[in-house]
Amino acid sequence: MQDPIDSGTVPAETSTKNNKTKKMKKGDAPKASGEKTEAQYILRIFSVMLIIGIVGTCFWIEPKHAMLGLIWALACFVGGSALGFIFGIPKVLQAKQAADPKKPDSAAGDSAEYRQQVNTNLTEISDWLTKMIVGVTLVNLKEMPPFIKKVSLVLANAMSKSDPSRDFLPYAVAVSVYFAVLGFLFGYLMTRLYLAAAFARADIDASSQNALSGDIASIRSELSVLADVVKSKSGGESGNLPENTRKSLVPSPSPQDRARAAAENSLKANSIQDEKQRIAEKDKAANEIATLVVTGGITKDWLIEEAERQAVKNGQDGLIAGLSLAINSKPEEGDLERLLRVAGRALWPNAQHKVCVALIKLFSSSSARKEDVPRVERVLKEYLLRPTLDKPLKDRIIATAAVITRSTSIPLNLPFD
Repeated sequence: MQDPIDSGTVPAETSTKNNKTKKMKKGDAPKASGEKTEAQYILRIFSVMLIIGIVGTCFWIEPKHAMLGLIWALACFVGGSALGFIFGIPKVLQAKQAADPKKPDSAAGDSAEYRQQVNTNLTEISDWLTKMIVGVTLVNLKEMPPFIKKVSLVLANAMSKSDPSRDFLPYAVAVSVYFAVLGFLFGYLMTRLYLAAAFARADIDASSQNALSGDIASIRSELSVLADVVKSKSGGESGNLPENTRKSLVPSPSPQDRARAAAENSLKANSIQDEKQRIAEKDKAANEIATLVVTGGITKDWLIEEAERQAVKNGQDGLIAGLSLAINSKPEEGDLERLLRVAGRALWPNAQHKVCVALIKLFSSSSARKEDVPRVERVLKEYLLRPTLDKPLKDRIIATAAVITRSTSIPLNLPFD
C-alpha cells in the first residue's frame, strides 16, 4: 500500500535549526513565546478560583469568624481533592507471564525467579469506592440537599455561638459546596493529567530494572554452563552434556531480534477474530518494543529504519506502535521528526491510535511547534480518509486535534463528517 505522505525526508532547514538549537536540561520547560503548557493553565485557573474563594471566605464575614471559615474551607478542599484522586486513579492492566515454549524448564524455573509486578490494591479500592459512591449517590440523590445542609450546620452552629442573632447557614453552605467541588475538580484533573503519567513512568522504570536483573541472571547462568563445559573437557570426559545444558548454550536473541519477533506477533494478531484478544496481543507487542527502547536495547532511529524495511511485507505497524509508546513514555528532542517519518505508514487503527497518543504528548509538553502543525494535519487527515477508520480512532483524532489547537492556537481543518 503506497502512502500519500512522504515523511521519510527531513527538510534541510528543519535539520539545521535542530542542530543549532541548544539542548535543554531534563525537566526545563520550553520558553517559546505565546505558548503555555497545560500545567500552567490549570494551575493558574485553580489558583485564581482558590484565591477568590479564600477572599470571599475571609472578607465577607467578621474577622472573628474568618479563621474558622478558612479552616472549614480548606477541609472541604482537601476532602474534595481526595475524592477526585480516587475517581481519577487509572486502571493498570497486567498480563500474566507466559512460559517460554523454547525453554522446556521455564515452568519450573519461573517459580524460583524473582519477578515484580505493579501493586494494584489502590486501583481496586478506587474502583470499588467509585462504584459504591456513584451507586449510593444516584439512589439517594433526593437526599443530597438535606445532607449538605446537615454538614453545613456544623459550621453555622459553631459561628452562631458568638453571634446568636445571625443566620450563618447560607454562608456555610456556600463555603462547603464551593471548596468541595473545587477540590474534587483539582484532584481529578491532577490525577488524570499528571499523576497517571508519573505512575506509568515509575512502572516502566521498575519493569526496566526487572529486565536488567533478569539479563544479569541469564549471563551468570550461561557463564556457569560454560564453566561446566570447560571442566568436562579438561577432565577428559566425552563432553556429552545433558539436553537442557546444551539448549542453554544457545545464545539469547538480540534486542533487535526480539523487536522483530514482537512486530511479527503484532502482524499475526490481525487474524484473531476476537477483538479484545486481538487488541491485547497488539498492545503486548507494542509494550515489549517500547520497553526495549526505554531500557536502551534498541534506539528510536533503529525502529524507524526497521519499520521502513518491514513496510515491504506490511509488518511495520507493531514497530510504529512501539515507537509511539516509547515517545509517549520518554519524549526527547527530535521525536516529532522521527514519528512523522513513519506515521503515514501505519495501516491499522491500533498503531494509528498510538501515534495520536504520542502526538498529544508532544504537543501538550510543547515538544512540537506551530510550524509542525501542517504536517501533522496531513497525517491525521489521511487517517480519517482510510477505510479502516473506526469510532475509537476517530474520537482519538478529535481529541488530538483539540490538544494541538489548544497548544498552538491553530485550528485544524479535518474532514470529521
